[in-house]
Amino acid sequence: MHKARKKRPGTSRWAMPGRFLRRGTSIGTNRRSGFSRECSAHSRLKPLLRLVPVKTFTLFLVSALVLTSCNTQEADEPEELPFDEASITNVWHQAKLRGVEFRAIGQEPAWLLEITGGSEIMLSTDYGQIVKHHPYVEPVVRQEQRRTLYLIDDENIEIEIHGQPCQDVMSGEEFSVSVTIRTATRALKGCGRALY
Repeated sequence: MHKARKKRPGTSRWAMPGRFLRRGTSIGTNRRSGFSRECSAHSRLKPLLRLVPVKTFTLFLVSALVLTSCNTQEADEPEELPFDEASITNVWHQAKLRGVEFRAIGQEPAWLLEITGGSEIMLSTDYGQIVKHHPYVEPVVRQEQRRTLYLIDDENIEIEIHGQPCQDVMSGEEFSVSVTIRTATRALKGCGRALY
């Protein structure tokens, strides 16, 4: 037969987790509890503490903390940006994603320049019929004149980027810099912008 445990007289097992308080004693006056009379949160919980077993109260408290932390994490997650089809089809955005740092275009005949810092300089001329990839060269920067010069020696190509506003002759789009590409046979003029 199971022997019942003796209880200390005047104690209750329906109290704060891990605490046994005498019936009729005030939480605020009990030194062992560590609570003061000014604790309004505890005074609101006091009636519940008398009715709820310690294990149930602890389980409830842990569950509440877990649910609160889950809600906080969901609130901190960034919102998804709306789908922008224009940025995906935009060739300037695509070039930036490929690591291109500077891009320029020109017309009559159409040409394209892409400079990927530390990697290469790509020049496409004659409506894309001629595409050449040159190793990247360090530019000569003349800050007082707002000019940057790339000299590609193997084909005697000079790329000059001048810090003055420019407008594309076909689209009318405004750009921050004008670009001139000089080869042995011709000079190509156009506009460009930095993509970083």
